[in-house]
Amino acid sequence: MNIIDHRLAEIALEYVEGHSFERFVNAFYSALTGIEFVPLGGIRDGGADAVLERGMFEAAKQTYYQASTAENYRAKVRHTVRRLRDVGRDPRSLTYVTPRPIQNIDKEEEILTRDTDVFIRIRDRRWIVSQINHNPATIAAFHSFLAPSVSFLTTIGGATILRARPKRG
Repeated sequence: MNIIDHRLAEIALEYVEGHSFERFVNAFYSALTGIEFVPLGGIRDGGADAVLERGMFEAAKQTYYQASTAENYRAKVRHTVRRLRDVGRDPRSLTYVTPRPIQNIDKEEEILTRDTDVFIRIRDRRWIVSQINHNPATIAAFHSFLAPSVSFLTTIGGATILRARPKRG
């Protein structure tokens, strides 16, 4: 199995574009959760990129997923919940997946859960990187949808685009 260097995964998540990130999340989360994960997304998806279906009789308790590269994650989560409701969905839970690092995720989840009356779970860059080598399918999701965003590193001088770290003395 070809293991992904976590540092490369972080760089890829820094440079990935929105559509590629959404496709990555659909493949990645499906590999983690199994056949109950149903991709729905696309443009004008009614706020739902995917749904986790736990069974025929639990439709009201579905978990929706939103993958986004938006800088303002709070506004995006609130907009997503409104959009889900606008199209007739009754969200009880939303997992928001972002390639950005989010500080104090537990506090942010509490604030957004209280504000939206929907249980909010945030999965950020650190969580994605920690799961990137979970199984061959998560690794394949990286190679299919994130690796192209770091292809510039294979060209001569490509790495000079990255910000240099200050020397530690």
